[in-house]
Amino acid sequence: MRGPGLSTGPVGVAIRSDRRLYRDVLAAWLADQPGFTVVGQVAAGADLLELCRLRGPDLVLFDAVAGVDPSLALLRELRTRACRTRLVVVYEDLSPAERAAAGRIGVERLVPCSHGLPALRAVLREYVPPLAGPGGAGRASGPGGADRAYGPGLTEPERAVLRLVAAGEPVHRIAALLGTSGYAVEHRKRRIYAKLRAVNQSHAIARAAALGIVDPPGRPGRPPGVTGPGPPLVVLRGPPGPARQRVAAALAAQQVGYAVDESGQPAATDRWAQRHPGPRFLVLVDPRPQDWDGVDRVPVPVLWVCPGPLPPQQARAALERGVAGVLSTELVALLGAGAGTGTGWSELTVRESQILRSIAAGDTVRQTARWLGITEKTVQNTQARLFRKFGCRNRAATLARAIDLGLLEGSRPACP
Repeated sequence: MRGPGLSTGPVGVAIRSDRRLYRDVLAAWLADQPGFTVVGQVAAGADLLELCRLRGPDLVLFDAVAGVDPSLALLRELRTRACRTRLVVVYEDLSPAERAAAGRIGVERLVPCSHGLPALRAVLREYVPPLAGPGGAGRASGPGGADRAYGPGLTEPERAVLRLVAAGEPVHRIAALLGTSGYAVEHRKRRIYAKLRAVNQSHAIARAAALGIVDPPGRPGRPPGVTGPGPPLVVLRGPPGPARQRVAAALAAQQVGYAVDESGQPAATDRWAQRHPGPRFLVLVDPRPQDWDGVDRVPVPVLWVCPGPLPPQQARAALERGVAGVLSTELVALLGAGAGTGTGWSELTVRESQILRSIAAGDTVRQTARWLGITEKTVQNTQARLFRKFGCRNRAATLARAIDLGLLEGSRPACP
């Protein structure tokens, strides 16, 4: 069942998994693998079919954490609609009957999760064109196209417009950035609406973000072909409590990865070196005397976060011990709010959540007001609060940001 090379360019991979963290990890890992490009990542089966229609992936990486049986109908339909797309299933445990069923419907390879990423890499590398040999049968379309059973997918110029609209850029700004006219941008937007089966701009961006075919604003990414040390990691050291929680919330708002060191051993960041090859920082949050042990020997920047006013002499003593800076938890909270979350995206009210879901469904202000039984002015005021909390300028960018944070994970923007 092993397939030869798929296309002359990078292999376009679509990821389907019910587990949000697993999807994100696989997407980030594949982005660093030469010869691959991630065309989208989804949770729902219907979204996978839509993603294949719009982006025409060369290969689908399917997470069958619950087994193959619940997904047989979906996999069979996918094989019927996208007959040239390869299927690789990652699983926890499969019965002999499920293995046989997967083979009958055309699953290319089965990779157990217990074998880890090296086994998955070995399987996926078989589909990279330079390693597949010249005799491989090519596809009718590469990433960004679509299988003939689906019809036309999103073109690269349309995806460029989609990304800029999701970032909140107006038409005249998009036209200037792309070197085209406002009329051409509007024309591409209408084609995007038709292909995404969306009723308006915010609905289109919500569906595109849910399908993972655009990077919502704020999501950290790496330009194609650029290799580097990777994103930073902050190691928090200090007793559990409100101070550490506020620092962790501020880091999450800024989308900075962090880990908590509760080892009880002298401070050291080299124990994280193998897990995280990127830059590392040590942050002491309301530290106890034992938390200072080893700080002067840590070869990374060290910050001290103090929950209250700090006497100048203690600040000077900390700087003499190698601390690069001293911050208060209040200042850290303001830095977290500077990411565009205002009072915090996790603190959405029930009304704000309702309006957010209504926007994702493509409703206008009047339709939202009628559905919730409130005035249009109330809807507009609540939208303004949402914009401030997410640090966005319009409905489309707000929706993309909310989907990136998982706030609409269980509410897929449906086709009208």
